[in-house]
Amino acid sequence: MAGSPVSVTQTRSPDNPDLLDFALRALRAGLRPVPVRERIKAPALPSWKRYQNHVPQEAEVRTWFGKPRAGVGLIMGNGVECLDFDTDEAWEAFQQVAEAAGHEELLDHVASGYLEKTPRGWHVLYRCPEVAGNQKLAVVDGKAVIETRGTGGFVITAPSGGAVHPTGLSYVLQRGGVEGLRGIHPEERAVLFDLARQLSSEAPRPAEPFRPPPARELAGEGYRPGDDYNARTSWREILEPHGWVCVKQRGPEEFWRRPGKNKGHGATVNFQGNDLLWVFTTSTPFQNERSYDKFGAYAVLNHGGDHSEAARELAKQGYGDERAARPRLQPVDISALVRSNEEEREEIAPLPRKARFPEHLLRTDGLVGDFASYISDAAYLPQPILALGSALTVLGAVMGRQVQTPGGLRTNVFALGLGESGCGKEATRSLPRRALGEAGLAKLATTDDVTGDAAIHRALEDCPSCVFMLDEVGELMKSLANPRSGDYKRSQ
Repeated sequence: MAGSPVSVTQTRSPDNPDLLDFALRALRAGLRPVPVRERIKAPALPSWKRYQNHVPQEAEVRTWFGKPRAGVGLIMGNGVECLDFDTDEAWEAFQQVAEAAGHEELLDHVASGYLEKTPRGWHVLYRCPEVAGNQKLAVVDGKAVIETRGTGGFVITAPSGGAVHPTGLSYVLQRGGVEGLRGIHPEERAVLFDLARQLSSEAPRPAEPFRPPPARELAGEGYRPGDDYNARTSWREILEPHGWVCVKQRGPEEFWRRPGKNKGHGATVNFQGNDLLWVFTTSTPFQNERSYDKFGAYAVLNHGGDHSEAARELAKQGYGDERAARPRLQPVDISALVRSNEEEREEIAPLPRKARFPEHLLRTDGLVGDFASYISDAAYLPQPILALGSALTVLGAVMGRQVQTPGGLRTNVFALGLGESGCGKEATRSLPRRALGEAGLAKLATTDDVTGDAAIHRALEDCPSCVFMLDEVGELMKSLANPRSGDYKRSQ
């Protein structure tokens, strides 16, 4: 069994002289080691995003670890993933579930390649051809107890000392090492994920799942084809023609198996009566860890995710009401933004802490909507809200080539996107840049990093209408506040 040892010695030592040796061995094994901040579970680098897609050079690693460091970590992705058990209890329960299901040998195989004790739980690292972003697999009492660290993720590893964790405890390798990470098939990875999900007291869902607006009649304009389709079609009519099989039902919730698989399940339908499809396997046309309504699933399975084409086809089949050809957007009150300076200022009530983005704005007509859909559809981890902000700013720069006031003022659009590491923010920068390049407008997006206000002036002198697609806003603010900041850096 992959079981944990009876006792584990975890020291509270500060700096560890073995960090450089570990980092070099990890690098030679094709992994991406980076130093770790003291008491903070994050890389000790100004920006580590570039190493999500590029392996650092040995000279860089020697420079990073050539001075005392609190610890070392590995950037996940590119075929490497980590099962992160938050507590000892979660790891023990996982082993018991695996043994009961007859998968003890699989777990032992994976754990023999790399198993380490963390200050509070356990890490199991492995290689797999299919690796996705970070996922919550088991949630108990609202807290994730088993997660993955994959594309865009980062884990602290042994032999990091106690200085990297608030408990003061160290990370201790128990089995295997960086040279021996076991390779598993996607089907075996799915088995491990299914075992973990059995320990969840609630179905894990992302904080802001993409959920199209519910079917409704739009201010006298009738039903849209997609809304009508949602109301009139069953999930069996959508999924079964494409080889999906409903393998079991628990209350109102159904469990579906993808085509080409003869055991287990990779999706659920109607969790807690929400009438949505939730896909957690990566071997389908759907984006995993995302909710789909019936129209969204139909569009993916039959029209490659093209919602406009799907709506047109459904309209030909008699879905929807012709009065709904172009639904009106809901009005937005911006009076507080344009209030006259002479008016008495009234205190504006703050937004609720968990205010949701107006989802009807995600169905924007015209070029902005098409460009936002392109970003979301092409992204590995779609973020529709961030995609809309990116579309607005990029197209503002494009239109700024032709639109200006008599005084020379052009369009000015600012968007700040906030999200956790690994959530998919980078696609809202890289995909528009690629699109501009293919359209022969690469010059509009040449500025990738800004080091001061003078840099902005110079960039605008070079290209009066351009878009700044910047990462690490905190570092940017520090740079702008530095009076010695100078020229901007060109993107590579």
